[in-house]
Amino acid sequence: MAQSGNIRRKSRENLREGNVSNPVNTYAEGLMAIPDTVIDYASSATPQSLLSDAGDFAKSNVTGMIDAAKEDTLGFVLDMMPITGEIRAFMEAEELREQAEKARQDGNTEEAETLAQLATVTMSGALPLLGIFRRATKMGMRPTYTVKDDGVYLTVKADQGSDSGSGASGSELPRGDDGSATPFTEEELQEVLNDPDLNFALQLADQESIKRTGQPYDVTLTQNMPESNIIKQSAIGQTFLIATKGDPRYGEIVFEEYKRKFPEIVEESGATNYDEFVQAAYGQLGKEVNEQFDELSATGLQTTYHQGDLNYADSDAMRMDLLGNRNLNVYRGGDRHDFLNEVDPITGLNTNEKFRAVHDAIGHGAEKTTFGPIGEEKAFGIHSQTFSPLARFALASETRGQNSVVNYTPLNAKVFEKINRLNEERRNASPDRQAEIDAEKAEIYETEFQYAPQNAVLMPPDYTDPMYRNPYGQSGLLDDIRPLITPEKGTSFSTPAVHMSKRGTIGKEVGETYQTDPSAYGSGHRGDDYNRMEPNSNIRPRTYFYLGNPSEVKGETVGNIGQRPYRYGATLENMYDLNEDPMGFTPLVRSTKNLPSYVNRRNIQEQLIKDYGYTGYEGGLLEGQRAGLVFYPQPVSLLEIKK
Repeated sequence: MAQSGNIRRKSRENLREGNVSNPVNTYAEGLMAIPDTVIDYASSATPQSLLSDAGDFAKSNVTGMIDAAKEDTLGFVLDMMPITGEIRAFMEAEELREQAEKARQDGNTEEAETLAQLATVTMSGALPLLGIFRRATKMGMRPTYTVKDDGVYLTVKADQGSDSGSGASGSELPRGDDGSATPFTEEELQEVLNDPDLNFALQLADQESIKRTGQPYDVTLTQNMPESNIIKQSAIGQTFLIATKGDPRYGEIVFEEYKRKFPEIVEESGATNYDEFVQAAYGQLGKEVNEQFDELSATGLQTTYHQGDLNYADSDAMRMDLLGNRNLNVYRGGDRHDFLNEVDPITGLNTNEKFRAVHDAIGHGAEKTTFGPIGEEKAFGIHSQTFSPLARFALASETRGQNSVVNYTPLNAKVFEKINRLNEERRNASPDRQAEIDAEKAEIYETEFQYAPQNAVLMPPDYTDPMYRNPYGQSGLLDDIRPLITPEKGTSFSTPAVHMSKRGTIGKEVGETYQTDPSAYGSGHRGDDYNRMEPNSNIRPRTYFYLGNPSEVKGETVGNIGQRPYRYGATLENMYDLNEDPMGFTPLVRSTKNLPSYVNRRNIQEQLIKDYGYTGYEGGLLEGQRAGLVFYPQPVSLLEIKK
């Protein structure tokens, strides 16, 4: 112990004589040379697995942390309390490490080896710092950046040698004659993308996943995720839109769901209501996005921000630029985000702009995912693994929620129908006409395509699970949320109607009021509609009506059931006219893709009508008369019994 004290005192004296760096080598050498008895001692104080982290910690944080401690010791201690013992151990280890470097430079190999061993042992006492050092950003642990803004483009790149602690390195870029990076060939790109040792985006995803969840990144998750389609995501998109309306009942319902399913997360957040929980989730998302951006930049990636003129043609072009050039073009613009709006004084970027970068890099760079609805859903599954559970709730809204709104609600249904018609025409068009069609499509996207509202909301917890699925034939809406849904203004109508029955099972007293039972559908005559629906389908319960003035409704002969003498009158409210289709349900269903072959699109159309708050709908004519159906029990009165 006396020898150790002398060495430490001498190291402090020599520390003042010169500055040295490169702590990783010293700690690594110390770990290799340290006697087994000393390793046993260090291991008894901290888990053996953490010893290897000491070098990474020192490499990432020594410079800023030690400078902060020397310049403002009191402030340093106040920031890091109550771990003053660990701080002292860290500072002593740093002094020993620096002295070992000095001794090695002076040619004193034996003393350097001894000091390296002591530095490693002393660092073992500072290992608890490893779990908290990232909160001390003000101590200089972030990368330094070079930011250039020419009035058109803003480029942001971490300075060479700057380090935020990212362990992602990835491929060595091919170089041109002038030393600049050149893109990969398609074959090389695929090789890099599929190789965990070359794909730095995949390495970063793994690193962030371990940091946030304790589990490595799982490449099988996206393979096992239920496919993206309107059956799964229609209710997600609709619920997102409901959330943006600010109905306090929505917040109460959803917050209760989170308290029931994730009580510990809610308690740790400190939230007492939905609004506070939204703020907590987005606050955590913003914090982790900022860290991911620094980690991403530390890999050598340059981000180039633009106003829309540098959008990639497709996701392959993005990956070519990302992995081949270490550059990522990112859109800079749009409305101010409710929470992700904090401006970083170092880069000039707000958190939402950073989010776009890290989401594209990880969500579309770690694996091959497209920019369309299917790929965006997979990108959510990829990126969700790199966030803590609280942040993941907000991430789901920003990715899966907005994707579902844009692609699986009527918001852009008529746009997609126009695009699909042009795509069909383009297949057999001349080159000149193809160019015209491409210009028309660009104009449609520019002037008619709508994005999801930029509101910070949380969706029900089930919707935040990457493995969420909604069975065919069922509504994905929460039962508690359905009462909040009403038809869009101007899209519904009311009408008198007549229901006919052969046996009068509803009631047989003329003038009396009864109620229809939609679950009785199929107990009598079964038409084609009955056979196209799943046995447990959410839309199978129904009652058919002729629409219009009862006095104008004629008798009927349908199939082999003959005349139905019992005629019940009703007034139907909130009906949808499918012939006019003001919401665009028909083009939405017609343009949707990725549906299993057994799915009947008419069933999806009817589910949409029901989910969007309509009582039922008017379809085509039946025996020359207006006809429709309703999904819910209706009050009716027996008008007459025809003989």
